[in-house]
Amino acid sequence: MNAAASAGSVQHSDAAVQQQLALQMQQQQQPQMLGHKRPLNGMDAAAAAAMPATGPLPQGMVPVAQGNSMMSMPVPMQQQQQQQQGYWGQGNIMGMPGMVPVANGYEDHGSKRVKQDGNLQLVAKNTGTSLLECFEFHEIRTHLETIATTAQQTKTQSQLPVNPGDECKVCGLTKLTFEPPCIYCIQCGQRIKRGQTYHCTTLEPGSDFRGFWCHSCLNEHKGDRIPWEGNQVGFVRKADLQKKKNDDEIEEGWVQCDACESWVHQICGLFNKGKNDQNVHYLCPKCLMHGLQTGCRERVTVRPQAMLESKDLPQTSLSQILEQRIYTALQQEREQRATMQGKQYWEVPTAEGLTIRVINNVTKKCEVKQKYYDAFKSDGFPEAFLYRQRVIVLFQKLDGVDVALYCMYVQEYGADCSPPNRNVVYLSYIDSVKYFRPEIQAYNGISLRTFVYHQILQGYTTFVKGLGFEQMFIWACPPLAGDDYILYCHPSKQKTPRSDRLRAWYHDMLRKAREDGSVCHIGTLWDTYFEGGRDHRLEKCSVTQIPYLEGDYWPGEAENLLTQISDLQRNAAAGGNTALSRKAGGSKGKRYGSGPATTDEALLARLGEILGGNMKEDFMVVHMQEPCSFCRKHVTGGALHKYMHSGPGASSILSKPAPERRFEGIRLESPGVNAPSGPLQHLQICAECYMHETTMVASGQKGRLPGGLALTDLTQIMIPPLQLQPDRDPDMGSEFFETRQAFLSLCQGNHYQFDSLRRAKHSSMMVLYHLHNPQAPAFSSTCNFCHCEIEPGTGFRCTVCSDFDMCKNCKASGMRHEHPMVATTDFNRRDEMHTRLTEQERQERSQQLQKTLALLVHACSCHNPQCSSTSCRKVRALFQHAVQCQQKVTGGCPLCKKMWCLLNLHAKSCTVSDCPVPRCRELKELRRRQTAHIEQKRRAAYANMMRNASAGAK
Repeated sequence: MNAAASAGSVQHSDAAVQQQLALQMQQQQQPQMLGHKRPLNGMDAAAAAAMPATGPLPQGMVPVAQGNSMMSMPVPMQQQQQQQQGYWGQGNIMGMPGMVPVANGYEDHGSKRVKQDGNLQLVAKNTGTSLLECFEFHEIRTHLETIATTAQQTKTQSQLPVNPGDECKVCGLTKLTFEPPCIYCIQCGQRIKRGQTYHCTTLEPGSDFRGFWCHSCLNEHKGDRIPWEGNQVGFVRKADLQKKKNDDEIEEGWVQCDACESWVHQICGLFNKGKNDQNVHYLCPKCLMHGLQTGCRERVTVRPQAMLESKDLPQTSLSQILEQRIYTALQQEREQRATMQGKQYWEVPTAEGLTIRVINNVTKKCEVKQKYYDAFKSDGFPEAFLYRQRVIVLFQKLDGVDVALYCMYVQEYGADCSPPNRNVVYLSYIDSVKYFRPEIQAYNGISLRTFVYHQILQGYTTFVKGLGFEQMFIWACPPLAGDDYILYCHPSKQKTPRSDRLRAWYHDMLRKAREDGSVCHIGTLWDTYFEGGRDHRLEKCSVTQIPYLEGDYWPGEAENLLTQISDLQRNAAAGGNTALSRKAGGSKGKRYGSGPATTDEALLARLGEILGGNMKEDFMVVHMQEPCSFCRKHVTGGALHKYMHSGPGASSILSKPAPERRFEGIRLESPGVNAPSGPLQHLQICAECYMHETTMVASGQKGRLPGGLALTDLTQIMIPPLQLQPDRDPDMGSEFFETRQAFLSLCQGNHYQFDSLRRAKHSSMMVLYHLHNPQAPAFSSTCNFCHCEIEPGTGFRCTVCSDFDMCKNCKASGMRHEHPMVATTDFNRRDEMHTRLTEQERQERSQQLQKTLALLVHACSCHNPQCSSTSCRKVRALFQHAVQCQQKVTGGCPLCKKMWCLLNLHAKSCTVSDCPVPRCRELKELRRRQTAHIEQKRRAAYANMMRNASAGAK
């Protein structure tokens, strides 16, 4: 792809920078959310709704094959007669060559190409439009048989063809609709049901999601403005909202074979949407099989850039470690299962074709929320924490296609991070779809799928322990039914786990991790940091000692509680209701001193009441190094004094009443609510605390050991020093996996669904295409007049409306729009059939992009008019143009678009608070608001789920 060069623009020597900017500009032109844009789908929702459920298509909807083009249109009313020579031969529509029916009669589009000798040339050429070009004959046949078998089991009356020849030549069905997206009202949090009226915002530049309001919530707002955190001004006008009805039915796209002219669903034919080009032909699966059978074509053996697999993604040390661990574990499991069944090793099946890749490894910043920072900045609490985000994906080759089965987002706060986040890992999100093969039980009774997923988590825990990390925090929060965390639209047969089932899943994994030595101790957030907890032994605890993690439950809850506490304390200071002021402090808040509770004590007490209820066991604290029960420091080497409950002396101690505070972790053998009762089971102190306790006892002071326990009851053990390994994995950015919401937007906007294996194959194929070709268009537009897909660079966009496009044919035919239209630019003209990129080329592109962003920062902070850098002067000239330009981005100015894309790229990776780059702070604030909205929705759903569970238990 070559971006258009303009005077005054920055010239870069490497194509990677231009490609990255092109992707950003493409996304500025084409919204990334559900709504009006249905990529490569020839029919809009209104046309689909107007069609009869089981009848033929209207006469004007008959698709047309133009020249050598392939059109993504609805299925025709009458297919051409294609049975003269098998499925090869000439075909006319209604017996009239070159004529197609339209609304007003017949229109001559010129004669179609002759399907004789040219067919052999078409079949012999591979163009990368379908992944099936890489398949052998038997693999294509297996693909067809699998889809046909599934179609026979799931077909409905509305999907059966009415007219002969209308069906898809692969699955035999006609109209297949995507699963409708789940829409939730941002005010009441209730799901907007099918057929219900709602109101939504338009997608603005820099935004990743829309706001939705149900009709009743909208009517509750008085005035013409509604608070809305999804834009820079913090509100939206009622007049700017779009009124819609949740009844859209979006049909799967079709594609026509250029050899036999039959029509197939794009998903059935594994059609690459990114290769929808007039100048590139497409061959259906049967034509590909015919070419292989007759010897007139050969399959693709060396895959080009457009058809690369998951194993072609860059490897990292972590991905290599995880792959090797899974391979070894599966080999051992297979041997044990074969022994149990009395069979030979090779006679029992096992999982094959597994690939693990780290597809995102970048530095991000967790910003402390404003009220929390204002309350504790005087105590030295940081304003933000830097962390490394990794995204790990597991693929499995199913019937020749790499299918994404498992995805995990993690946050790593390293040794250079400020306390309390130092050396802490947060398991942010995990998601999977149930297509793992084979569907059998492992030797230990769990499913082989769970066995592999546990191995990934155990391997990752071992990896980060070797890097020096000490704790891992896990929030066992299941998604809402019908909602998705990462992979869009799960299969209906896959049940959403309850909170207790999800906890048990983690407990099983942690038990195995403790057995292999990667985990030393497991507790809960409440037991560790709140008074009355099993692992709590500090004389005075502060809320500032709890790790503050991006997306965790308690930071958002603390922000809400601080507002309440502030109001109640203000009321008490003004002589208001004393009962309210006592509620603000809480009884536990006064334990450590007399007088009113401080903000720290009040917040800790209120959080303890919330986290100590039925959600206590959902917040797990996993210690990868041995923790000291007194100071909470982790012992990475040296002496550790541990209570060992064995021998006659210990039995007398254990027979005594349990002390007020105990130190046992979660009993993994019987997961569930573990009430603080029973004998002392876990206590250990570091050498420093042991010496301090010895000094206190010698001086006659009261020690901190539980009653009935003396220093002589502790046994000294030596912890071998941990051999730390450096993290050699380089930074790896991915625009689509920057956040889970960004990936969901990609999948939702393009209907990359995982609700069936057929769709999961196609969705995974397209995800890999985007990962290997990040400069390719991620979203396509549809003409608002004829509802046809607009090829990149050939359409026109409204300068006023945020979502209005027109194709070149409608423009030429005289169609008019009320606002000015500007031509869009094709930023992605490139040949994706070239040889794959080498690792050195990937690194060079990444380095060039980093240099460009560094140049942007330099130009914004440089005040030397005689700067020796030519690029610096060009960037400043580009800024000056953006300030004075009257056309702006909405008017289609290419220089303004380039400037805006540079700013967006910078803001997504910037971690500096006082950055000199213009609009950086505004863009980061907008992204922060959007993230806060998503977190609030997740917390509200989780709290509501726990309330319902508590009410059901009563």
